[in-house]
Amino acid sequence: MRRHLLAALGIIAPSLLSPIADAQTREKYDAFTDQTTVTSFVLYDSPLFGASKEVLLLYRFNGKVQQASADTVAFIIKLTSVGTADISAGGWKLSSHPPLYFLVDDSSRFEFPTAAADQKAGLIGRLGYSLDETAIYAIPTADLRRILSGTQVAFKVGPWERRLKDKELQRIRDLAARLFH
Repeated sequence: MRRHLLAALGIIAPSLLSPIADAQTREKYDAFTDQTTVTSFVLYDSPLFGASKEVLLLYRFNGKVQQASADTVAFIIKLTSVGTADISAGGWKLSSHPPLYFLVDDSSRFEFPTAAADQKAGLIGRLGYSLDETAIYAIPTADLRRILSGTQVAFKVGPWERRLKDKELQRIRDLAARLFH
């Protein structure tokens, strides 16, 4: 299932990457492939300065009803820099495909390589560039269980690091309850 999940992410992930703060978890069944895709919004951070950041989780299963636990979940990170974020000024943060790190209760460490990535640039009138970067990480469910067993969970990808707030950690736990079936 892991290979199948990763192969599908190139097609599915871009259409799912938009702020969905109102809907925590979505389930979408595709009758043509007889597969269901489950996505869960974790966080959206749009600071006054710097890139906006979005994190989603995604997993798939065959059929309309999940019969068994999935073996992998995709951790999807999207950074969007706009305005004066010039490409030549180092606006790219994920272009080197950095690994994803988790630190659980300041003692357990996890590292995951980039499974897939996409970058694109566009112009915003005369204001400057829009840089969209997406990195996808495949996290085995056994590792996700260990990560979620902590009370304090932080992650880092490229220059961005963040301690998950309780409500964000709870969103991941809610998805895990479905994932571990």
